[in-house]
Amino acid sequence: MTLDELYWMNDLFTTCNMSRSAENLYISQPALSQCVTRLEKQLGFKLFERSNKGMKPTEKGLVFAEAAKQIIRTYHDFEVRINLMDTPDLKEIRIGMAPYLASMCSADLIRRLSDQYPQIRFSVYDASSRELIDGLMDHSLQVIVVNSAVSPGKFHSVSFGRIANAVFLRKGSPLADFSFKKHGRQYLDPKYLSTEPLAVTRKGQATRKIADAVFREAGISPDIRHESRNMSGLYKYAVEGLASSVAVLTGEIREKDMENGLVYRIPETYANAYSQWQLLMPEEISSLLPENMLRIIQNAVIASNTAIV
Repeated sequence: MTLDELYWMNDLFTTCNMSRSAENLYISQPALSQCVTRLEKQLGFKLFERSNKGMKPTEKGLVFAEAAKQIIRTYHDFEVRINLMDTPDLKEIRIGMAPYLASMCSADLIRRLSDQYPQIRFSVYDASSRELIDGLMDHSLQVIVVNSAVSPGKFHSVSFGRIANAVFLRKGSPLADFSFKKHGRQYLDPKYLSTEPLAVTRKGQATRKIADAVFREAGISPDIRHESRNMSGLYKYAVEGLASSVAVLTGEIREKDMENGLVYRIPETYANAYSQWQLLMPEEISSLLPENMLRIIQNAVIASNTAIV
């Protein structure tokens, strides 16, 4: 069997419609039908059950379909890796991410990428979300990792993981009386923050966008007293009893809060109770990067203990 035949079968298993797949693939229906017959003879089993209601994959056919997809993905990754070797512009790939995320996963990420793609020089640059977007715009960065609160705009986006957003409640706040527990986790409705002094990160940062979205959804006008450069600063304000805040629940913050108990998750009734990570990159670069390279970046971010539901 050939790679073309695997591509044809991949489409046919998707549509389960001979005429539609033939149209998608720009081949004749008899040619596609002959391909199915030929492969079934080679394999020794039926790929589809045919009836008046149409085509339905057999149990063995579904196993074949998954194997065909894997072969196609592997071959595509091979082609992309070869193209990377012949693309001077991608001899160096700079990956941008938030400072707290870079501190958690950059060393392991660079090591893993360098092991897989030794012909490419990798580096990690940390900055605010606004600066990371600017880096994509001026081509000083090839890929950035940002929260889904950041609009992808004209860039290619790949979403992954799920991140819990939370309230960092200042020590001594009477709002603790309005909290509740569920499955061993403590929650607080952000609507109660209307009476709290609040701290937020600076404008242009993804965490600020998340906080603003939560405040809007809760229908409150926040009393913002402080601005911080990072989420560690927000948590410090809470520990010192100065201000509460809304931010992403990172693994670092969870560890710091084990003794204080100042982190309260946002109830799941809120659309902004969770967000996601996303990889952003220019369209012209997205077609050159192997899927495996993007998976390595995603896995490093998740393994850094920041994308915890």
